[in-house]
Amino acid sequence: MNSSSGIGLIGCSDPCGKDALATVDRLTEHLKSAGLNVFRADYHGSDIEPFSSEAACAKAQKLIEMYKDPRIGMIFDISGGDLANSVLPYLDFSVIRASSKPFAGYSDLTTLVNAISVQTGRTGILYQIRNLVDPVYGDEQTDRFLRTFISGSDALFDFDYQFLHGSDFCGELMGGNIRCLLKLAGTTCWPDFTGRILFLESLGAMQPQLITAIAQLKMLGVFEQISGLVLGTFTRLESAGVPVWEMIRGFIPDRVPVVKTSQIGHGHDSRALKIGGFYSFLRRRSE
Repeated sequence: MNSSSGIGLIGCSDPCGKDALATVDRLTEHLKSAGLNVFRADYHGSDIEPFSSEAACAKAQKLIEMYKDPRIGMIFDISGGDLANSVLPYLDFSVIRASSKPFAGYSDLTTLVNAISVQTGRTGILYQIRNLVDPVYGDEQTDRFLRTFISGSDALFDFDYQFLHGSDFCGELMGGNIRCLLKLAGTTCWPDFTGRILFLESLGAMQPQLITAIAQLKMLGVFEQISGLVLGTFTRLESAGVPVWEMIRGFIPDRVPVVKTSQIGHGHDSRALKIGGFYSFLRRRSE
């Protein structure tokens, strides 16, 4: 993307509250000050009940309009919550497949990012663009964002990791927020994890919620299929000092290599991941 391309801002999950809208206003001005054109899908003031099928259909239509709009070069979802998967039945994936525009979102948008990759073969991005106006990390995030999407570097996609188990592995990466990823199970949007890398992170899960999700992934056969596992941040658990890997390791086959990164997840300093992108994880020989 170059500076003449527009950025589309959309919200396919829960409606934005007053504070979130103020943040999006600041983000809009911030992007414009960087020389970028910004196009926002505005649902506010609509008479449509926000939790209805009509609302889900309207959000899907607005997303497809952004894919069709030649002024927009990339689409970022600024929302989160619970409702993103309600949009999926109404999407015209043939339009998305014909477009080269990346779609980015995080948390509940795990559903859309993975579904788009599954249905179209396009690489999506796990990232929250509102991080650009975070009061602590905004300058650093903006620098990485512009270097990545304007200058063509991989600054936003570079992240540190350490091995918890096993050795080198590679493959296409799928996944995201563990709770939201599992919404796709049993649907045509569920990824085939055979030979792929699984990425998992969580915001609010504590021990019961995490173990029930891990157990469901095990029953789905995912851990038998993957080439490796990447653990991002588990915000609430880690802030409580809970050792996530020790909790879940008994569910993971011994053959599966595992790495941990503290730089991907719900933190405002989070880097980005390419969903459907190819990754290699190499153990440093000093480890």
